Formats: sequence, C-alpha cells, structure tokens
Amino acid sequence: MAGLGMGITLVIINALGFIGRAINRKILALAKEGKRDSARRYIRMYQTWKKVHIAFAVLFAVLLVIHLNAVD
Repeated sequence: MAGLGMGITLVIINALGFIGRAINRKILALAKEGKRDSARRYIRMYQTWKKVHIAFAVLFAVLLVIHLNAVD
C-alpha cells in the first residue's frame, strides 16, 4: 500500500513542479515589465506552492521509509 501511495505522491510532486515553473515564469515576466503589484500576487502564490511542494516531498520520504521497512 505504501508503494501505491509513493506512486501517487510522485505524480502529484511532478505536476506541482510544472505548476511552480509556470508561476516562476510569470513572476519573472511581470518583474521585467515593471508590474510590481501583479508580481506580488504571484509571489504569494509561489510561496504557498513551495510549502505544498515541500510537504509532498516530506510525505514521499515518509512513505519511502515505510515501504522499505515493510519490504525488509
């Protein structure tokens, strides 16, 4: 069961990576144009994304430990 959880978590982490990259590109484009107010909105979004991405990475590590202990 931990292996299935790892697979699902890995797919979510991968999808979140693409989302984070798109947010980052938007921040850079807005900063280049000088639109600070719009960039701030995306920066807050990026900070939230980063926390979620880290949480899923920690969850993946925990599931990996559970999986390795169960297989042993």
